[in-house]
Amino acid sequence: MKDFNNIAKRNELEELCRLFIDGRLSVEEENDLALVLSYSQERGGIIDETIFLLGLERIVKADKATAAEDEKSASASARRHKNGMAWTLARILKVSACAAVVMVLVSVVWNMAFPTSSSPEENKYAVFIEGKEVSDKATARRIAQEEYEKSMRFLAEMTRLEDATIKEISKMNEIYDKAMSESKKALENNNING
Repeated sequence: MKDFNNIAKRNELEELCRLFIDGRLSVEEENDLALVLSYSQERGGIIDETIFLLGLERIVKADKATAAEDEKSASASARRHKNGMAWTLARILKVSACAAVVMVLVSVVWNMAFPTSSSPEENKYAVFIEGKEVSDKATARRIAQEEYEKSMRFLAEMTRLEDATIKEISKMNEIYDKAMSESKKALENNNING
């Protein structure tokens, strides 16, 4: 282990830090600088910036008072972090509770303003022919149901065609797989006989 009792003076360290930040140090010189800074008691300015950029932690504390101060700071930071997490969790819970209340209120108001009906007789139909609304409710209902049934038949036909296409593709895949396996067997037989 190197002896760091004779660590460079502050102005020398600052100059080395400037050279590091400017990218003028070799990799070996950067490693030496990192090692010196990790044992150095110098603090502040460009030295702290360089320590941050190198991602270092100090190995030697400046003195007992500084060490005690750092420990207090670390425990205070840990408490703040725990308290911060608790506050964050509390905020999340408050926002979630508010969102749930708003959702329930909107749902209740929506259902009161726009009641839904499950019976087709209670539903309202609006049918327009050539831009004019059909005024007879029974006729409007009949036309709407006919159009609905026509749409459902169309969807059923599309589903049938889709199923038929899937079956046809499946058959084609089976034929392809069979041809590939026979081709593979023929090649193997030729290689054995050849």
